[in-house]
Amino acid sequence: DLRFVRSVAGFETEFTYPGSAADPVVGQERETDAAYRARGSRVVATPNQGGYAGLRRRVLDLDWVTAVSFARPASGELAVTVVPTPSDVGSWDPLDPTAAPDTAQLAAILGDLPPWITLNATDNSITYRRPETGEDITVEWDDGTTANCGFALDVTYDAGADTTQITSALDAAFTALLGALDAGQSIDVGDIIAAASTIDAVRFVTVNGGGLLTVTGSGSASVTGGRVVPGSATTILSYLAANSTFAYTAA
Repeated sequence: DLRFVRSVAGFETEFTYPGSAADPVVGQERETDAAYRARGSRVVATPNQGGYAGLRRRVLDLDWVTAVSFARPASGELAVTVVPTPSDVGSWDPLDPTAAPDTAQLAAILGDLPPWITLNATDNSITYRRPETGEDITVEWDDGTTANCGFALDVTYDAGADTTQITSALDAAFTALLGALDAGQSIDVGDIIAAASTIDAVRFVTVNGGGLLTVTGSGSASVTGGRVVPGSATTILSYLAANSTFAYTAA
């Protein structure tokens, strides 16, 4: 090994490098100090947007994004699926991000991931240059589709309750339920019924026919074995109130 001793303000620090004096082997930084400080400042500046949930929310807040999935296929990996993919990704130039502003927005958000997380995607892989440090990193994501689902349910409710309010509550419950799904993830029809049953004025709910009334959007879905299943591994199930029909009966 090749050793160096450096004295700073009376303290000696020893550095050890593998190899020899004639041919030392020097490691490569995983993240520069400047990049670490810049990333840390961004995290501190957005205290209410921490972790994967915060990054996912930031992607959804982009005005051109309709759906996004942050799935973890393995430890240390993250599979990001975006619907739709940025329309200007073909014009991406890491030296001139203004040529593709939508892609630049997405890359800046995904670039905030910690360095020990590997993005796992096959559809898009670009080089993004962090403006604060000039550091080049690789950003990846897959192109996804959405299946906007609506449900056909028979709802028995407390007599005197306002069915308009019940409908609003059902729509909110189903939006939250499907909104938590990742790309390719299915949901049990029983979970849909359970979500509806949590509403105070609802006595009980049954599935009308096949349960899945209508699907619109760029993706597909079907009811298979009591589950609502997306048509592909990159399809994200979502809820669309206009695709639902609720038949009400007062108890």
